[in-house]
Amino acid sequence: MTSLRQTLEERLLTIFSTHYDIERGSDDSALKACCAFHSRDSQYVLSKKAELWAAEHHEYLYLYSLSELNETALERVPTDPGTGHPPGQAPCSAYVYVSHCFGSV
Repeated sequence: MTSLRQTLEERLLTIFSTHYDIERGSDDSALKACCAFHSRDSQYVLSKKAELWAAEHHEYLYLYSLSELNETALERVPTDPGTGHPPGQAPCSAYVYVSHCFGSV
């Protein structure tokens, strides 16, 4: 891996770390990090037992580092066809945003 690519990955992860929980991937994988942001808003009346409404919001960002960005490299990225997430990472919520960030330097 080039030092420029490694520097860019570290900068991105530093920026994302202010809002996302970051789980780093293995060094031998194209998936370098899984970033997750979760929030829950709700409104109560008099006590927390009398909840009027609640909304959960989940964002997932997957950071990939590839030596060359082409169709065959994208086909090797493991995803669940129903959700677009890597397998086993599908959240259960009404509001879910998934972003895939690919870098090739």
